Amino acid sequence: AHSSGLAAVGGSGTALVALQLQTQAQALAVEPGLQAAIMKAKAGQNELWLALVLTHPVIMQLSGPQLAGLLGAILSAEVLRKSTAIFTAYSASDELVMAVDALEEQRQLLSQLQADAGLGYWNDALLLDLRLAGIIMADCGMDDGDIARLLIRTVDLLKQITHQNALLPHLREAAREAMKGMDRKPIAETLI
Repeated sequence: AHSSGLAAVGGSGTALVALQLQTQAQALAVEPGLQAAIMKAKAGQNELWLALVLTHPVIMQLSGPQLAGLLGAILSAEVLRKSTAIFTAYSASDELVMAVDALEEQRQLLSQLQADAGLGYWNDALLLDLRLAGIIMADCGMDDGDIARLLIRTVDLLKQITHQNALLPHLREAAREAMKGMDRKPIAETLI
């Protein structure tokens, strides 16, 4: 059914997807104008997805830190460019995981609509990565700059280790390797 509508639009897949989302928004009792305003704000790689997320009723139940965790999970797809093994002691709250679960049907629908419209390249921005959501939630309760200070101090200590000839060469090399991964923007800018 989607592909026949695309032929009539003649290549304007984004407009078709927006129209279908507007219909879906009306079914959810969400103001279509609000979705349009969010899409116009261009706050991320996929404005349609952000509009769906930010107007979904489940979002209204999240606390500030949980909302920050959700937005971090959404942005992780565009921020974390390479596949990385990330382990953290902070997990996303149960409420946040339930919100992500509630959004899954819309995420899948948008993914399918975009693929049908020939806009599948936007589907990477629909991925959600909850691995860092707990850290983002925890950061909401920390003092200003706690994480940045911790990273800066860690890089500084790694630099000191690389210059300690009394330490084993393997340890100094491991410190150099860690520095390569950490000594970059924005942390490197604060160390100048």
